[in-house]
Amino acid sequence: MSRNRLQYSAFLGGVFFFLCAQGGNALLGKPLLCNPGIGFGIPIPQKFLLLSTLLGILMIASFLRIGIRDSSSWYKMRAVAIALLGGGAASNFLDRLRWGCVPDFFPLFFFPAFNIADVGISLGAVLLLFTLFCAETNTKNQK
Repeated sequence: MSRNRLQYSAFLGGVFFFLCAQGGNALLGKPLLCNPGIGFGIPIPQKFLLLSTLLGILMIASFLRIGIRDSSSWYKMRAVAIALLGGGAASNFLDRLRWGCVPDFFPLFFFPAFNIADVGISLGAVLLLFTLFCAETNTKNQK
């Protein structure tokens, strides 16, 4: 698969996950709580939060441009990771713009409440780190 096609697929995957997260929010109805801060409910000024979220989305977009350029066997999985990260971040950003907070629907007794976009962001981050580590390990083993 060519680099441009893979980037396009990752972008479309991100849009798809964004729509799934937004649709899930709509289907779930009233959220359990509305998180005005960052992860784990840590408070942060709203202006800084919007700016940092937007910068994060731009960083994901730039990684989409340059992060899928190698020909390792991990590049397709890396595209999935970027799609999950980008779609989840964009969904939370839209929620924050619309409501001034991120709605959380799923409580766990041992973990703070979260939403569908948070799941994508977390899975995407873990998958991205895994693929980067494996690609680096593979490169070192070939030398």
